[in-house]
Amino acid sequence: MSGRVSDDALSEVIGFILIIAILVVIASLYVTYVVPAQGREAEIEHMTYIKDKFVDFKIALDSLWINQETNVSVSQNIEMGTLGQKTQGQFVFLPLANPVGSAGQMKIDNSDDTGTINITINGLFKEISEDDREAMDLYGSSQIIVNPDIYRQIQYYQALYPAHTKNMILIPISDETDPTAPDYIPSDPNDFTDIVELEFPLVDIYPNTSDTIRNWTASFELVRVPSFYIPNSGNNATFFETDKWAGYMEADYRYDLMMNLEKRNMSTGSNFPVFQSFTVGSYSIKPSSDVWINLQDPAYGLDASGPLEVKDDDGNVYVGTLNNTQNFDVNMSSAINFDISSFNEAIKSTYDLSTHSTLNQPMGNFSYTGRNYYWVNQEYTYQMGGVFLSQQDTGGSVAKVLPLLTLGTENGNPLVKITRLLIKGVNGNVAGTTPVQVVSQVTGIRKNIIQNDNYLAPSPNNARKVSITINYPKDNPEQVQMWANVFNSTVYAANMTSGFNPAWRTIITPTSRETGIIVETPGTDVSLEYTEVDVEILLQPVGWQGS
Repeated sequence: MSGRVSDDALSEVIGFILIIAILVVIASLYVTYVVPAQGREAEIEHMTYIKDKFVDFKIALDSLWINQETNVSVSQNIEMGTLGQKTQGQFVFLPLANPVGSAGQMKIDNSDDTGTINITINGLFKEISEDDREAMDLYGSSQIIVNPDIYRQIQYYQALYPAHTKNMILIPISDETDPTAPDYIPSDPNDFTDIVELEFPLVDIYPNTSDTIRNWTASFELVRVPSFYIPNSGNNATFFETDKWAGYMEADYRYDLMMNLEKRNMSTGSNFPVFQSFTVGSYSIKPSSDVWINLQDPAYGLDASGPLEVKDDDGNVYVGTLNNTQNFDVNMSSAINFDISSFNEAIKSTYDLSTHSTLNQPMGNFSYTGRNYYWVNQEYTYQMGGVFLSQQDTGGSVAKVLPLLTLGTENGNPLVKITRLLIKGVNGNVAGTTPVQVVSQVTGIRKNIIQNDNYLAPSPNNARKVSITINYPKDNPEQVQMWANVFNSTVYAANMTSGFNPAWRTIITPTSRETGIIVETPGTDVSLEYTEVDVEILLQPVGWQGS
């Protein structure tokens, strides 16, 4: 028997240990460098997703109040955190080989800590009447309230509009076809088979160009539409109330002006009722006056074509002016000369110059705070119609989408548009990794109304000085500086786009708690459009929806 000792088994053990060591080193490098990189990428991607969701949220809410839709809910789901499913390593069976899923916190806060806003206006005001105030109280806060003088102003502009643009097209009602001729009148109002819609072509118009293929052609026709009713008098009313007997039904007619629009020689398939109920009365009365319509109403899709010049098949170019005595329903004796400036002055004569303030009102906010492991903790906030980004590790804040404040010029004077959007309702707070359904709605809209007490005169030139102040109850220098930057950015953008003079504004020097902006030009009026919007937001966890 040999006395030598064999080293074969020892070398195999050492080799196996070395292989394990190499694998451990590789796994360690993977966990140390690759997993954090993947986690960082996933968290950056998720925070970009959060930003997009907040921008979508802002657009959805803006669409509600711009279209004056109250108590209409819009909702969207937002996933909180990465959950570790966004990116995975090669060693998916090892927990250490996957990035740790981040979490998040979604919060609705309408306390003073979110900052308060106070808007002070030196301008033309008049007190809301008791009747108007009772109507406001009757419908509660969930309503749309507009200074009625704004409607009067719009009504007047619509009446005067054709005299100032070629976009208003005259549609003549021809005498060649008489829709009241005996052949067109039903012999028996109760004979439904004898009552039909009667169409009377009026005119085809199209762009005044030499192009073979027309960009568009608008065909107008007058349509007589029967309407039925039971006279509300004598025995007929009694029979109607008791037996609802159709034997007492009578026929009347209205005339609708319809437009069929073709684009590039292809019909849009839409008949637009550009003027309805032309005449409601005896069928022996035919519409006798011509009609003006705005071809560049956005509903027709021609508003991007610029000022229009059109002609008909006879080569007649429509460049007429409007008889201003028609379509005018504002009883304002000081404006009988139909001059815009005189009309505005007539409205303003009922207002007095005074100063009113909204007082400090909590702006409220809706926020998402990321609890990240590999990327900086970021917070996105929706407030006053803007979207803001804060990085907690750096203490900085920046506006990703500016709030609802617009500056510009109108007739060489400052123009200010403010929408004071406040988040009200119940506070909410959801944290973790579960998706959350965000349900929001506009609960109140008030235009040119201050604190439900006073009407602000319609623009233009309805103010002398406008001041906006942002205040925090505790020291919050980062947010204060962010708002100061917002005001400066708004002024810079207005100067570049509309020629707004930076000398018209004063930025209130930021302190640890307060900043603001003042728009005032000594000796010059300010045109102010002011809207108040109330919003409520609800958070509802909906459970995990990952894959």
